[in-house]
Amino acid sequence: MKRLMLSILILLALGCSTGHDFSKIEPAGQKQIELIGKGLDPELTVVKGCAIKSSSHKDSYYVSALVNGPQKADVGVWWISGAREKPGLILAVDGFAFAYSSYPRARKTWVGARATDDEAKLLKAYLSQKNE
Repeated sequence: MKRLMLSILILLALGCSTGHDFSKIEPAGQKQIELIGKGLDPELTVVKGCAIKSSSHKDSYYVSALVNGPQKADVGVWWISGAREKPGLILAVDGFAFAYSSYPRARKTWVGARATDDEAKLLKAYLSQKNE
């Protein structure tokens, strides 16, 4: 019985109960969060963030942030090159990131990252679930 309970707890921790495998998600680097914050509309602030390594680009991450403001709270996704604590280029991946930050759309660059990429969808699901 103890093994069964332990197995259930492990599955829940991995996100298997939601149909998502959140095991590759890690906390966003403080420098990544700061970089996102610098480009946000002035009334918005980053509450928390998470990241996942890009499967198609070397040394880059998809970074998702829960963003709050006086009239809105939502989750945005950005693509950031470089290490978690030494970020480089930043691009907006989803519509929220593009609408409420000064960063260009990733899909219109050589990066080609989109909101429909597995990494972006997984991050949005993770932070949306954590925010409920």
